[in-house]
Amino acid sequence: MSNMERAETLNHSTQTFKEIDEESRLDLLTLGNMFLHASYWYLALSVNAKALNLPGFAWTLIENEKKCRDAALLIMTFVKDHGGILEFADVARPKYDEGEISPEFICKRWDDIEDWLTNKITQASDEYKTKSEDLEGLINDLVSLVKIQRWDRKDDK
Repeated sequence: MSNMERAETLNHSTQTFKEIDEESRLDLLTLGNMFLHASYWYLALSVNAKALNLPGFAWTLIENEKKCRDAALLIMTFVKDHGGILEFADVARPKYDEGEISPEFICKRWDDIEDWLTNKITQASDEYKTKSEDLEGLINDLVSLVKIQRWDRKDDK
């Protein structure tokens, strides 16, 4: 069973499917857009990693791209299943100069994306703990799907 299938099964088995409020709908669609933007970044970084002969990086970045795409799908499905209207925004494309591309650039951007998503998921988790069991369940499903982990980088030294 794929990560997406497992997350959807978990989502459907634990949700009560109450109508979503407008503020939560917009917040979730924004989060979905963030995951799509991260997906674009991972795709671009993977192509560049492959060009730099970093096949392990390229493979891992593609796996991250798939997880972000699946997370966006999970969010949109949740919104639709809870009576919300889907509104799609333009997904910003990654912007960088070709001259910037190096293994260090790839690692830095990768780290930036993970921090960005982790911070947003943590913030959403804190907000939804008191708002709704459905929303809290969705955030837990997203964390399980993308396996976002926070660690104190000082401990890595």
